[in-house]
Amino acid sequence: MPTQYEGCVTNCVLSSTCRGQHMSRAEMADRINASQAGVAERLACDEERIRRWESGEVRWPSPAYRRALKELTGLDPAQLGFVPRTQADTNNVAYTRIGAGGSSEACLRGSRDSMIGTSSAVTLKVRS
Repeated sequence: MPTQYEGCVTNCVLSSTCRGQHMSRAEMADRINASQAGVAERLACDEERIRRWESGEVRWPSPAYRRALKELTGLDPAQLGFVPRTQADTNNVAYTRIGAGGSSEACLRGSRDSMIGTSSAVTLKVRS
């Protein structure tokens, strides 16, 4: 999936998680800011930051944002499709996500961890 940023890989899992919880980027940013971690760290999350995470421009958020995301979703950052810096450029695995409407979307992950399944989508591992 082409992006405007060299070497970026779209974070399909994070996008799916937001849609699955019926949250816009603005709502997710507000919830991150209002979380215990967000208040304690005085986070200033906004729609642009969420967009950068979803686009893959940021592969591994800072520790404060990782804590807030875990608090908000109950999932570890790797389960949300983020790739630790040490794994960011190794072991890329291609996935195809097939949505409820039958559309498919190519996703790449930097680890071989299982992706999150939702009732509205199926994720299949394909050879890259």
